Amino acid sequence: MKLHPIYTAALSALLASPGSAESKASSALLLPHTATLYAWPLSAATPSPFLTVRYDPRTHESALSNYSPPPLPLPPLPAAEPNEPTHDSAQVSLDDIATPQLTRVGLYSPATKKWSGVATDATAFAPGELRTVTLHLDEAGEAWRVGFEASLSTEPAAQGKKDERAPVVVRLATPTPGPTPHVNKPVLVDAEGRQPFVEPERSLFQKYWWVLVGVAVLALAGGGGDK
Repeated sequence: MKLHPIYTAALSALLASPGSAESKASSALLLPHTATLYAWPLSAATPSPFLTVRYDPRTHESALSNYSPPPLPLPPLPAAEPNEPTHDSAQVSLDDIATPQLTRVGLYSPATKKWSGVATDATAFAPGELRTVTLHLDEAGEAWRVGFEASLSTEPAAQGKKDERAPVVVRLATPTPGPTPHVNKPVLVDAEGRQPFVEPERSLFQKYWWVLVGVAVLALAGGGGDK
């Protein structure tokens, strides 16, 4: 059945209403597991949470909240003009050399001070970057390791239009059972540790050869009596 354009527009407005967003938020609360991701720039003393992920390891469904990316590093100073005097090489510090600034991304426990994560370029949190977080889960469904990737988007958002893409794409890596070795049957031994004698199975001829011999003898005896 084809709806009238007026009813179609009204239905679209209803789906885009704040109530729809509230239903998504309520469904996210039903996801059983939660993982908080931390960002730890090398220049910071302690890590800071930047993303909360609720997920279901059975359905691989996930929802994001509390996204707060770390501050981007300051751009490097412009190079000196050729006519400007240069400093002596012995007076140049490591801060004057343009090196990439790293930010660690991972899991952190404030209670135990335990950290598990990876390092990435700080520019990975710049606008236009596509970020992918891989949560490696254990048998209980808890995250124990994090993988992080970032790449420049090939489809940037239109000029003056809000970017509706998710700030981070989450992938769940659940454990899979490994291959099991194929072993032979266990060897049976008696109380003295010796293998019991097992009589090998005989063929039909070996079992009933005496019947064939008897039939042959009767056939030969009967044939001699006619003469």
